Amino acid sequence: KHPVDALLARAGIDANVSVCVCTLTPASEIAAAVVKGAKNLDDVAAMTGIRSGCGIYCVAPALR
Repeated sequence: KHPVDALLARAGIDANVSVCVCTLTPASEIAAAVVKGAKNLDDVAAMTGIRSGCGIYCVAPALR
């Protein structure tokens, strides 16, 4: 299993779900950032663009 798929499976999130509704960033992109070395939410945001809109609704799913 690909590391991104394994991470999404552990989190129980579908790869195509938009985690950030402002940027329509899919869960697969968030997981890929973690696999590439993102250590915290700020790293994930810098690598994916989440939290660049409202900064509210994507935080809980991204931390999952």
